[in-house]
Amino acid sequence: MARFLTRGFTLAETILSCFILSLLVMTLFNLFPMSAMAVKRTEYRLQADAVAQKWLETYRARPFDGLVVGSQTLAPEPHDGLSFTPTVDVFVPPASNGAWLRGIRVRVSYTYRDRTYQETHETWVAHVQD
Repeated sequence: MARFLTRGFTLAETILSCFILSLLVMTLFNLFPMSAMAVKRTEYRLQADAVAQKWLETYRARPFDGLVVGSQTLAPEPHDGLSFTPTVDVFVPPASNGAWLRGIRVRVSYTYRDRTYQETHETWVAHVQD
């Protein structure tokens, strides 16, 4: 009796392995656009943080008497096709009369992919006598 040695894969094994490989490749290719969108969202959030920090430091550098209680919407700042709109609120913190302590809150809002995002930074400034 002669023995036949079979070498290689059968047609069914080849088709099954191609199917599994194509599922794996499609899954990997779907991850790239999603990760690119996540990177863009993070980039825009960092830009909004930078705008908020810039205005927070600008207001902190002012003399204490120049910090007038109220809200002010500043001019939008464009970056990479988006418009970042800062709003600065100077307020009297709770349990304070405002003579020695003021709060500064900067909110930066922007719209990305039909959704509005907002970043907020806040600090308190104390009036120090010489």
